[in-house]
Formats: sequence, C-alpha cells, structure tokens
Amino acid sequence: LAKENASQSLSQIIGPEDPAKATESAPNSLRALYGKDLVHNAIDVSSGAEQGKQDIHLIFGDLE
Repeated sequence: LAKENASQSLSQIIGPEDPAKATESAPNSLRALYGKDLVHNAIDVSSGAEQGKQDIHLIFGDLE
C-alpha cells in the first residue's frame, strides 16, 4: 500500500483490533468479517512508518 497516510487508510479497511468491537463499529471491515478474537483477529497492520520498519526487519531481517 503506497499512498499518503497509508497506515490510517489500511486501518479503516481492517477495522478495530478486537473483532467483537469491529463487528459493532465497522461490520464490513476485514476483522469483523474474518476475525475470531484478539489473538486470531485476521490481520495485522503497522501503526505507522517506524513500526512498519521494525515489522519488516522482524519478518525479512536486514535488507540493506
């Protein structure tokens, strides 16, 4: 996802972290549709650019 404020846009598509809350406040979100509970909530998204860099490093290691 490449755009300004991408994390915020993606967060709206994904919905609240808790699928039960997502079902109430964002019933068409991915977590409302596919999440089961806080542990199995269907998808994870970085909270911002710095967290995204940490997540990439965690998953892929040192890419430099």
